Formats: sequence, C-alpha cells, structure tokens
Amino acid sequence: MWHRRQQVDLVIVDDRPLRPDFLTRRERAVLARVVGGDTSKEIGRELGISPRTVEFHRANIMKKFGAKNLADLVREFMRASHRISEREMG
Repeated sequence: MWHRRQQVDLVIVDDRPLRPDFLTRRERAVLARVVGGDTSKEIGRELGISPRTVEFHRANIMKKFGAKNLADLVREFMRASHRISEREMG
C-alpha cells in the first residue's frame, strides 16, 4: 500500500540539503519519539503499530541520516535541527 508523503521542513545532512519529503509522515512520528527517548514498545503503543514496525521505520531513518547507531541518529538529528534554526533566524 502506498502512503502519501507530507511536506516537511528542509533537512540538512552532511552539509547538503535534502528534499522536503526526506522522511515520511510515519518516519517523522517515530523519529520524534526515538529522539525523545521512547522505546520501540512505547512508540508502537502510542502510534498503534507493532514494535517490529517501529524498528523497521527506525532502520529506514538511520539509513537516510547515515547513522550507524542510535547515538549517531540523535546527533545527526540535532545537527540538522540546529542548522534549520540558524537559517530561519538568519
């Protein structure tokens, strides 16, 4: 089944801008909770999906950000968020 992607803010990874549909709506929902420290089980319960599906989305997000582990993912997310904030203020 195909899902329509929603527009998101510009994301910067490795100093290069990525297109607005870089992450799907579900990936953005999972990412927000992963960065917030929730477990796959907690995220699954909140979003109404299985923990395995959460792990699938997290793996896709990590590939897109080029992260090797959760710490890398959080670091890259924070860098991207910081760059977006600087551009908005700038």
